[in-house]
Amino acid sequence: MALTADEKEAIMAARGESAQVAPTSNIRLYQVEFTDGKSATCLDMHAIEQAQALKDIREQFQPGYVKSITPQ
Repeated sequence: MALTADEKEAIMAARGESAQVAPTSNIRLYQVEFTDGKSATCLDMHAIEQAQALKDIREQFQPGYVKSITPQ
């Protein structure tokens, strides 16, 4: 017989697992708009400085193709 969600939570609490906090994420999101009307979401997995991230994103595409980049 399967356990209910409350039963699972009680078991985890008894083990001390439910009190653990997940580590914070360093992932940052940027919404990129292109001159042809398309868009994309870029992920910065290393949380580098925003100015550097914007520069890096622009350098991935042809000059003038990126219309705007918005941090999310």
